[in-house]
Amino acid sequence: MSAKRGILMTGTSGFIGGELLGRLISQQTDANVHCLLRARDAEQLEQRRRALIAWAGIGVVDADRVKAVAGDITDPLLGLGSTWQRLASEVEEIYHSAASTKFDLSLEDARAVNRDGARHVLEFARQADRNGGLRRLHYLSTAYVVGDQEGIFGEDAAADKPRFRNTYEATKWEGEQLLAPERAGVPVTCYRPSIVVGDSRTGRTLHFRVLYDPVRWICQGKLQVLPCRPRLRLDVVPIDFVCDALLALAARDDTEGGTFHLTSGPERAASISELIEIAVAAVNRYHAEIGAPPIVPPAILSLDEQPTGTPEERERAENIRSAAQAIAGGHIPYMTTEQLFDTRRSQALLEGTGIDCPPLCNYFDQIVRWGIERGFTSR
Repeated sequence: MSAKRGILMTGTSGFIGGELLGRLISQQTDANVHCLLRARDAEQLEQRRRALIAWAGIGVVDADRVKAVAGDITDPLLGLGSTWQRLASEVEEIYHSAASTKFDLSLEDARAVNRDGARHVLEFARQADRNGGLRRLHYLSTAYVVGDQEGIFGEDAAADKPRFRNTYEATKWEGEQLLAPERAGVPVTCYRPSIVVGDSRTGRTLHFRVLYDPVRWICQGKLQVLPCRPRLRLDVVPIDFVCDALLALAARDDTEGGTFHLTSGPERAASISELIEIAVAAVNRYHAEIGAPPIVPPAILSLDEQPTGTPEERERAENIRSAAQAIAGGHIPYMTTEQLFDTRRSQALLEGTGIDCPPLCNYFDQIVRWGIERGFTSR
């Protein structure tokens, strides 16, 4: 029997979307999953579909339920053209994870993807609802829509516009605000992951970005001095927890209209100094195995302390900070402002599912090891 239900996914070639795809195919056995992909022609579209199937580990029996659809979230009607109406008649559920996570995009370019993309997906959701009923639009946001504020934030945070550190935060906030007034008419659930890394069991990841960047720079010797607050805690989550928790919450009727943190929570966050220690130890164990020289951990220029010493010493500290800023750029604000996220609402609904975010220190060694075995420190 062919599947009758339809699920639309955006962002399946991205980190979270790629991991969600395999889980959806496994769990939603009565559904076709339509993956919106950019492609110049039918041949490239099929190549991209096969790559998604391979990454997700989807078997031959289920591969035909992965449907590739040529389109683009930045275009009106999602770039679907004449297939818009037909697809809107088939789709009962939408997972919108497509986004640009770059910190240095212009506001215009970031809005085209993160804000306008959300608007185009919302228009499709309205049409799907008119055509026969939409069960839910699942929107992947970020916990960092709270901007540059310091503290512990609940899932109702960021209703008022904060100051933002980059165009990624700003435009993801705008995407949330776009969807917020629609929740009475279109069933929407919003999910806010924090810093996402690879699988906690295997270390597998689609790319080496965000938290991987400072680790790479340290291993390459580019960041010999790290200006940060060494006791500052980072909220980091593994991709397996994010996807498993998201789908468990998505399956519940009582999550409609809600916003949920997919974060570790304050008690499971790890300090920058702890992470540097784990990462350097993991790299050096690997280097010992292959006969490479050990790396030296960076010196910490603590921003918890005011510069002291002679004017020359203070000037030298400022020059070091400026040099690190030139390398680390948009990452340093996240190493100087502690932001943690309350998970009580999500945890209460996940109780009894066996889905629990592990403390970062329990698996960060595996995350680093998986990367260095694949040469990410040399890129």
